[in-house]
Amino acid sequence: MNTIKILLGATGTLSVALSSPLAAQTSGTVIPAAEAQGMFTGLHTGVQLAPSATQVVPSSKLRIRSAGVYSGSLEPWSSTEYGGASAWHPDYSPEALYGHWVPAATGYAGVFDPTLPFCVPELGGMSTGGDVSPPVDSTGTLQLATSSVRWHSMTFTVDSAAQGETGSSVDLARSEEGTAAGRIFSYFSVGSTGIRQELVDTVRVEYTRSQLGLGTTAFDGFEVSALDWGMGLISSTPGEGPTSFQPVRDTFYFTLARRWLDSFGSPLAILVTDPMTSLPVPHLLDPATVYVMTWDGTDWSQPEIAFDHDALFGTVTAVDLEIDALSVYRRSGEEPDEPGFVVFSLDPASTINGSTPNQVLVSQRASGTGLTVQAEPFKVPGGDTFTFKAGLLETATPTVGPDNVKGLCGRDPRDEMQPFDTQVGFAADWAGGPATSGLGLAMARVDGPLDAKGIVDYVVLQASGIELSQYDAGLLVFDLEVVDPKDDVTPLQFNPMVTSDPLLIPNNHSTGELFFGLQVDGSGQLRSRARLYGVQFVPLMIVPDIEASWVNVLSLP
Repeated sequence: MNTIKILLGATGTLSVALSSPLAAQTSGTVIPAAEAQGMFTGLHTGVQLAPSATQVVPSSKLRIRSAGVYSGSLEPWSSTEYGGASAWHPDYSPEALYGHWVPAATGYAGVFDPTLPFCVPELGGMSTGGDVSPPVDSTGTLQLATSSVRWHSMTFTVDSAAQGETGSSVDLARSEEGTAAGRIFSYFSVGSTGIRQELVDTVRVEYTRSQLGLGTTAFDGFEVSALDWGMGLISSTPGEGPTSFQPVRDTFYFTLARRWLDSFGSPLAILVTDPMTSLPVPHLLDPATVYVMTWDGTDWSQPEIAFDHDALFGTVTAVDLEIDALSVYRRSGEEPDEPGFVVFSLDPASTINGSTPNQVLVSQRASGTGLTVQAEPFKVPGGDTFTFKAGLLETATPTVGPDNVKGLCGRDPRDEMQPFDTQVGFAADWAGGPATSGLGLAMARVDGPLDAKGIVDYVVLQASGIELSQYDAGLLVFDLEVVDPKDDVTPLQFNPMVTSDPLLIPNNHSTGELFFGLQVDGSGQLRSRARLYGVQFVPLMIVPDIEASWVNVLSLP
């Protein structure tokens, strides 16, 4: 018999014995952050922070946002914070990523300094290469399977000039925080199955600017100019290997911002491997090439070319191309310098065949699909463009548009026969559950030190959309259940075994979080739900279950 223990402090310990494991025409529905946020709210993520286009260019800031809206913070990667580098745990510090090639390219001979643009470039886009996606057809439309569990989401950020269509999530962000730059959004694709249906065809906020930590003087004027969920997940799980949610942990794809390249006054060059001769040849760095570095367990390789002009655009006539957002899926069996799938955004000044292309494009190599696609507008099932579904301005006027997408990161469970992940909880439908939820819920697992209680992992639960305008305060509780694999049935059942101690929530807070220890010696599923009680002080009255979330599921071990 195997045992999984959940340690909830004063609430006590839940111990469950487990047997051995067994072999359209409308844009996405806008869900305001105050109503419910997304499935990834509060999760660890990697971001590049860069000044807006109107500011002088200092060195960009590559940061890891640790888990928890309240507990997390934006900090550079360090072995002190995230553990030493290893085979499946790359070093994302500026010194490791850039120290072996950027100073040589810029001609800087001094001591490496991560605050200098001679040492740290501004990236256009970045991706760890695990942005799982179904293939697209010749028109760039996602091919979501209808006979199996298959869902897809695309997380995105925009620049400070973005307006959004009237009533869109971007438009709402501008009214709430003055700008949509620094807010992280996700669109959950129409046609998705296997996740909570109320998420499907919605645009949700994963982080507001203030939740992310950009509401401080140190980050005035900075945008999230690149992002990657995988970088945060990989950093926070040093003892883990590839999972269905993050199958790639040893590559780093990136493009370079034009303004950083232009700031040196003359072209910068590096040596790359010629694919025909396998010999090093000079290459002039440019903002429309996708580069890749590979992690060998100790160091990052020299940059190589992953997608050149021909691979991305074919024979079209293109002018002033600059890729400023990137989401790469290196499919199983593909070499790091020949990944099969990329979704990307071009700076609005870029033109293809004399016109401004859609802001979000997709290119696909034929490997694994039998179909080559080059720079097609990225579309969701039904044929609508992603930018339309996300509520973005797609065309330019004399004063605004198109909205410039600055960060992209696709998400999909990959293994459709095992739709739940061991590190990130997925929102699931359950038998008897309501059609809609009053709260959003995110669930993530991070590695922790082995302590006196034998805790080797921690789980963070993040409830969002708490609304207490009719009450003086609230009490937030989290229900938990561990399910043996042999007892798993469809549709999913939820029968809580333990409830956390209540968290007192002031009536001006819209989120609440819980960290707890997890000791795993077996397999199964950890299921969770958040519930909210309303509290009135005078006279004292507690109203149970005024709001509840969907159920999130995490695979164990």
